[in-house]
Amino acid sequence: MLVILINWLYIGITTFLVGYAILGLFARLFEYRTRHMVSYFFAGLATVTVYSQFYSLFSGVGVVANIVLCVFCMGVVVCCRQSLGKLWKETVDVFVNQKWRLPVYVLLILLMSYGTSRGYMHFDTSLYHAQSIRWIEEYGVVPGLGNLQSRFGYNSASFALTALYSMKNVFRQSLHTTAGFFALLSSSIALDIRFVFTKKRIRLSDFARIGLIFYLSVIFSEMMSPASDYYAMLLLFDILILWLGEDEYQKEHEISNPTPYGLLCILLVYAVTVKFSVAPLLLLVLKPAAMLIAKKDVKQIGVCLLGGLVTSVPFFARNVLISGWLIYPSTIIDLFPVDWKIPKGQADFDAAEIGVYGKGMTDVTLKDTPFAEWFLPWFWELKSLEKVFFLMTVLAVIIGIICVINTIAQKKKDQYNFVFVFLVFTVSAMFWFLSAPLIRYGYAYVVALPLITFGFIYLKILENVWIERYMSGVHKAFVVMLALFLATRVKGLGEDIARTYKDPYYLLQMDYEDGEAVTQEVDGVTFYVPTDRALIGYHKFPSSLLVWPIELRGDSIEEGFRQIEAWK
Repeated sequence: MLVILINWLYIGITTFLVGYAILGLFARLFEYRTRHMVSYFFAGLATVTVYSQFYSLFSGVGVVANIVLCVFCMGVVVCCRQSLGKLWKETVDVFVNQKWRLPVYVLLILLMSYGTSRGYMHFDTSLYHAQSIRWIEEYGVVPGLGNLQSRFGYNSASFALTALYSMKNVFRQSLHTTAGFFALLSSSIALDIRFVFTKKRIRLSDFARIGLIFYLSVIFSEMMSPASDYYAMLLLFDILILWLGEDEYQKEHEISNPTPYGLLCILLVYAVTVKFSVAPLLLLVLKPAAMLIAKKDVKQIGVCLLGGLVTSVPFFARNVLISGWLIYPSTIIDLFPVDWKIPKGQADFDAAEIGVYGKGMTDVTLKDTPFAEWFLPWFWELKSLEKVFFLMTVLAVIIGIICVINTIAQKKKDQYNFVFVFLVFTVSAMFWFLSAPLIRYGYAYVVALPLITFGFIYLKILENVWIERYMSGVHKAFVVMLALFLATRVKGLGEDIARTYKDPYYLLQMDYEDGEAVTQEVDGVTFYVPTDRALIGYHKFPSSLLVWPIELRGDSIEEGFRQIEAWK
């Protein structure tokens, strides 16, 4: 835990300063200042991730990359010392005036660092996440890396971020703490649920916070593993909460400002580079686009497009270098006739494997199984609570569509914000369900979608005159149920801690697994071949399943790999 706290301090300082510089630029361009301190951290995380991906195109992401980052951060301190000093004073004043903040945040930091120090190492982390991260640490990006193991082609921006902050040269152990840092930031956003108790009112965004709190409790014993699913789902919850919160703020203050929505859409582009399957949520960009077009704000349109482009370019560049495809394992876009390209048949096989695995099958030949045949076996294989979530989501979609039709028919413009968010999340949820409906790929949909839908209906009911005399009692009942829900989450965390408190990870973090392997040579390079269910971990490097005959493209690993049968 101690090492994690040191690592987080470094992550926090660097991402805050980078985010402060980026959002400061937006403030000057568009006269907008964020209302959320956490926004600086998210802007910084996105920017630092983009930087680490760009850096990986030329070299391994390690000490030098961090030195460059630190030099930039020192430049930010020097150039913005007055405004930073003012912000520091404002923050200290808040903590002095609201004395509950310091102990609560200290408790959150300790709790999340505990969860990040030990727990369950995700199967895929031992299969390929850890090796992908080490490749970035050692070499940056290697052409044709996906030919060693096709899963190396499943590029995620989160791997580059983890490599940047792994500090393996400092602690002699590659840390994997960034998923926990995301969870820490998300918990600070969830903390605003307190207003339900203190201000005796509930907003639509609070229902999304309830979903986020549940998800945080689910991954508490798993977030030490740098699995891209955790980053993506946390980002979706955070973006949803901040988006709904902005809707509420602008409605309350009778303003129409597209800038915060544009910034959230850039953050959404970042989420797509972490997990490409969330791409349908980019439909949210339609709102700020329409607002900016209506205002004829060409400058802000250009800046937002540039922000999205810069955020995505290194991700796609890494995709092409690793696999030869723009979006692996999809073969729809075939633009690059490079010699290291993973053969189309292999890519199509991998895409089919993801789909059938998500549907509860293991035989790729069953990829064309009709819905009527795979759905019921998939459903019955779900855990009890997952069945409830799925059924609630189906019900929420049906009821939500009825609400959408009613809203449009009666032209209730005050409800258009909800209608838009609901439709976008529904489309994205349908894409998830019909492509690869593994619950961990879509937690944000099956939890948040029903919560915001039923929350919307709940709030509409409270607005009706006939129930006005009962509003106080209804709210009290809701508060009691919310308190009971939070109590169950606390109880669950207590049980997790009781199971693991004897584990010796109060100084160092639990390390990656070290799987069993044999060795095999390719063009004079020794590779470790895993023998235990393909699980290899981090330490035996480089590793390869060597399922296909491969060769070096040149005289060294840096020049990459290609498949012999594809090019000879």
